[in-house]
Amino acid sequence: MSGAGTGTPAGGGGTSFVGLVDRIETVVDGTGNGVWSTVELATFLNEAIREYSEHFPRGLRVEIGLTAGVWRYDLPAGCLRVLEAAYPAGAFPPRYLRRWQRERRDFWLGGCYDVFEGDRHELIVGDAVADGEGVAVVYEGLHELIEDVEAIGGFSSVPGEHEDLLVKYVIWRCSAQLQKHEEQSPTSGSSLLMSQYASNARRDRQAYEGALAQALYAREGRSVILSWHTGSGGRVY
Repeated sequence: MSGAGTGTPAGGGGTSFVGLVDRIETVVDGTGNGVWSTVELATFLNEAIREYSEHFPRGLRVEIGLTAGVWRYDLPAGCLRVLEAAYPAGAFPPRYLRRWQRERRDFWLGGCYDVFEGDRHELIVGDAVADGEGVAVVYEGLHELIEDVEAIGGFSSVPGEHEDLLVKYVIWRCSAQLQKHEEQSPTSGSSLLMSQYASNARRDRQAYEGALAQALYAREGRSVILSWHTGSGGRVY
């Protein structure tokens, strides 16, 4: 299997992860969900980014170098879905490969690709490639994650207008964690605190899911089409 390199995003960097964690820390402290370390908040933030990426993946492109006789190639870490593959890379007009099941006998006749989906996705090229050629792959991938939650650095690739989704997710995870801790090790014989934590977790989950639903709805760009009839019998939109 050949290495794939790193995907190239369409846009630049955004808010620093340090800034996001600081913002989350301020908000969480104000919700009554306890005091959390930056390591815990950064870990929850990475969870939020992975969840966000499933709904709003990042568009990326990578060119993979090919080797004669090799048909399986590693896709970049964080690849979620392959949208298209063009071989050979750089050809004009592009020659797009058709995605086809590699189990089919005609897959190896050329002009096809498939994706092996495992812990790390692999691209399978059903063409007789030559050394020095490449295949250009456009895919959807994870947004940037915090590589080291103890030494937070780097920048988020999540658009600024969606950062509230990340914050709401972390708030929910904090309240859910408090509920879990209380259920496992009650601080008193009273069930009132446990009930309060459970109520907070439900509230915060609903707040996150509601915000996510609104963001998904906005992405769809739904619009109402109105029509009416003119006096001559025609229809105007």
